[in-house]
This record gives sequence, structure tokens and C-alpha cells, in this order.
Amino acid sequence: MQQYGCDEKNWSNIMAWSNLFKIAPALGGNPNRKLEWQSQQKNCEQLFQMEIAELNPKNVVMITGLDWAEGFVNEYTEINGNYVKAVAKIGNSNIIITIRPERKPQQAFLDEVAKYLIK
Repeated sequence: MQQYGCDEKNWSNIMAWSNLFKIAPALGGNPNRKLEWQSQQKNCEQLFQMEIAELNPKNVVMITGLDWAEGFVNEYTEINGNYVKAVAKIGNSNIIITIRPERKPQQAFLDEVAKYLIK
């Protein structure tokens, strides 16, 4: 992590985490597309825009895939990377949309995302 500007002691000073959807099943997992997703999507999209405006980050990494980013990021440039699938701008923020990296080589994921970070 040090090569990306933070370490285990200070990462929370330079990073923030937010779930796109605020309500999920009580037993875990992601909201399903029918009920939990549809009932909160518009409000969550507005809240996402407010979070970006308030925090004004240089970079936002959406580890969601394009399907989940839809509606939250409407205009983007597709990337044909192994992990990075699109980049976009919201205000002054650089948005990087990636696949979910579970069971993928961690360092390869980090290296590819780092290519699209604005320093």
C-alpha cells in the first residue's frame, strides 16, 4: 500500500468507503434487483452525487462492474482492461469502474487501477 501513498496506519486519512446501495438484506449479500434495488436506486444515486460533491475526491474507485455503476455514472469511456472497465468524470473527480476482484491476483488489480489514478 505504501507505493500508492498510504500505509496501514494512515489509510483512513486519505480514503473513504461508501456502499452504492444503503439497504441490503439482513443476512448479508447485495440487494436484489427487484425489490431492494428499485425501491432505493434514485435516492442512492442522488446521495452518491452528494457524497462526491462533499468529499471532492481526486479519485473514486467503483469496484462494482458496469452493471452496478449504471445510473450512478451515466457517461463513461469504456476501457478494455483486465480489471478496469471504464473511466468517467463527476465534477472534479476521476471515476474508475472495475470488476469485483475476488479470487483475482491482488497486485495485478492494484497495478492496473493505479494506471488510471490522478495523483
